[in-house]
Amino acid sequence: MSMGLTFAKKHGYEVRANQELLAMGFGNAVSSCFSCIPLACSLSRSVIQEQTGGVSQIASLVSASLVVVTLLWIGPFFSDLPRCVLAGVIIVALKPMFMQIKQLKKFSKQGKLEIFSWISTFLCVVLIDIDIGLLIGVCVSLLALYIKGVKPYYCLLGYMPESPGIYMDMNQHRHVMQVPQTCIFRYYGSLNFATSLFFRRALYSVVGLDKIKQKINRNRKSSKKYVSVTENGAKETKTNMYDNTLKFLILDFSMLGHIDVAGCSILTDVSNDLKTFGSRLLLSSPMDRVYDTLVHSMALSEGPFEIFPTLHDAVEYANAYRTV
Repeated sequence: MSMGLTFAKKHGYEVRANQELLAMGFGNAVSSCFSCIPLACSLSRSVIQEQTGGVSQIASLVSASLVVVTLLWIGPFFSDLPRCVLAGVIIVALKPMFMQIKQLKKFSKQGKLEIFSWISTFLCVVLIDIDIGLLIGVCVSLLALYIKGVKPYYCLLGYMPESPGIYMDMNQHRHVMQVPQTCIFRYYGSLNFATSLFFRRALYSVVGLDKIKQKINRNRKSSKKYVSVTENGAKETKTNMYDNTLKFLILDFSMLGHIDVAGCSILTDVSNDLKTFGSRLLLSSPMDRVYDTLVHSMALSEGPFEIFPTLHDAVEYANAYRTV
């Protein structure tokens, strides 16, 4: 299938994987009744046939006829040739496959996991064998997908001064500005039992909740030395303590595809931690199934969550509440 997809991409046609695999399985099932060798892909012969212009089953018939003639009558004439000559013929035939190394630069720009998958598959196919190399490539690709699933992308969002209703990644755009006393955290992927702890660590690290917690603890210790133990004084000290800290944390769930009970439990923990800081958690732009899960979790004593249909609605609410 890998060879077929490669040639299909080169010549601009489509290959149906199910049909090809069904044909190969049926051919092996029938040929097994006549003591035939199982069907398999030959990288070198396939490339040679493609280079000679073979486009139909007639080319396979001609190739099989030449192989039979070579094995029965012409083979003895090649018995005295050194193996290096035969190796040279194979290498020349595989030249287009080796030239695919030019794609290494393109894969290097996509990420470390992509370039590692490409290099490992290429080297294993060339040095070991095509079937073992493809098997290793599939395993490495599945491992890369698992790593990407466990560690999704996340970022902080800011608004454009010229267009207040547009919010962009602060890591990718220089001119965006952060909403005052408000952090907007966007999370890509799924929030489930496997990624919930990573989500919490990433959120606390990027937003700086750990530093806020340490700052509040230091302020509490220092305030005990200079503030009299009266109700009014305690309220005034608590108000001053949170004046310059985070007031709202908005989680943009527009890129969140799935959330489960463990994810909702993490959101409850984050909300409770924010309440101890004097802050509030707002959720925005959830998909329908994510919204349904959040509502069902609140019926099971999670939350409560403040949910807004769009990110701009949540930001406008935070700004209005902060200016009151």
